[in-house]
Amino acid sequence: MRLAALLVATGLLAGCERPGGPVPSSAATSAGLTPAASAPHPAAEPATAPDAATPGTTASPRAVDTERLARLVSDAKALGSDALVVSQRGTVLASEWWSAERGPIQTMSVTKSVLALVVGCAIEQGLLGLRDPVARFFPIWEGSDKASITVEHLLTHTSGLDEGKNTAQIYAARSFVDQALASPLVSPAGKEFLYGNRASNLLSGVLAKAAGKPTDRYADECLFRPLGITRWSWSRDRAGNAHGLAGLHLLPEDLHKLGTLVLHDGRYDGKRVLDAAWVRKVSAEPALSPPHKPASHLWWLLPAWTKRTVDEQLTASWRAAGVDGAFVARAAGVMGSYDTAIGLTEAWQRALGDPTLKALDDELYSRKLRDARYEHGPTVGSYAHGSLGQFLVIVPAQGVVAVRMRRSPKSTVERKDIARAFPDFPQRVASLIAE
Repeated sequence: MRLAALLVATGLLAGCERPGGPVPSSAATSAGLTPAASAPHPAAEPATAPDAATPGTTASPRAVDTERLARLVSDAKALGSDALVVSQRGTVLASEWWSAERGPIQTMSVTKSVLALVVGCAIEQGLLGLRDPVARFFPIWEGSDKASITVEHLLTHTSGLDEGKNTAQIYAARSFVDQALASPLVSPAGKEFLYGNRASNLLSGVLAKAAGKPTDRYADECLFRPLGITRWSWSRDRAGNAHGLAGLHLLPEDLHKLGTLVLHDGRYDGKRVLDAAWVRKVSAEPALSPPHKPASHLWWLLPAWTKRTVDEQLTASWRAAGVDGAFVARAAGVMGSYDTAIGLTEAWQRALGDPTLKALDDELYSRKLRDARYEHGPTVGSYAHGSLGQFLVIVPAQGVVAVRMRRSPKSTVERKDIARAFPDFPQRVASLIAE
């Protein structure tokens, strides 16, 4: 998949909607809701975070630094964000709408993280189990080389299924589920992290089979309604399957509600919605991860810091792998360490003279080589992340929940602008508390 490693890291490839917009979903209509496209615009109301205390956290966390928060708000606006919500311990500190259009926004791959929460409903109701083989729900896999793939493999990007060349192939398929079922195995299940758009579509199919109803309808019953989320839509393929890779459209204040739910281990407004152990597992338990981004179960772990280094040791490994000498020579301009994702990205853009960074794909990612060596600090939270820079960030010890959302720009140049995806947003949220 083109520019897979860096673009997932920076937010341009985290599961994206097909060109031209989503396949119209009947999800909202079938649930008695108003589809996003035709819904009236809401008043600009701040998100609410009704729970005033965070179980298991310090009784008196330090307050968010007002200057750092002001800079975060200013930068979010400058980078083309449509909406921003930041809260601490139930108090909304920032709630911004910068666009005239105030309907639900496509969450892109944040959909995957929501899907992981919904799986918890099905497990709690005894409809499926983490170790259940996918073949239990789709017998076509019985006796095949995919028979060992389990629900947990789909939740951890370790199914080993071929993801194809790009997401355009996915959106061309009539049934995303059938496409995933037909995808060949390129790695033994559980052995390798392979970012799973097709695998997530299959997880949606498994969930629908287990629940006996479309995934979006089941999500509405077990998750959205208990949180008071009523204005949403979820794209479906032409066969009627709710997308798993992306496709959920939410208001920023409603995405914030999901963050509050995770912050409080499955409780919202004093009521239990999800099993606490499940919420902690999917959002905070480490799983097999790519080098640049610690992972959990369709959620990402937020380290206190990340150091990215390009040095002679790394370039020597490129030469040994057969990388073009001219490319290695140009990489001399990137030598050094970087504290931010955008800092490394901009260094590569200068060195290669190409904002699209195609040479990284051709020379490094196609060979499964790293663009830097990554070191991560201790985990301080978790986040959901979608293409174009959709984020839901939770920092439990400080009781912080933050949402950044951005509609797809009409300009191709803007859509491909890595800086506007705000790749360092999670780290910026984590650093809102002054040391």
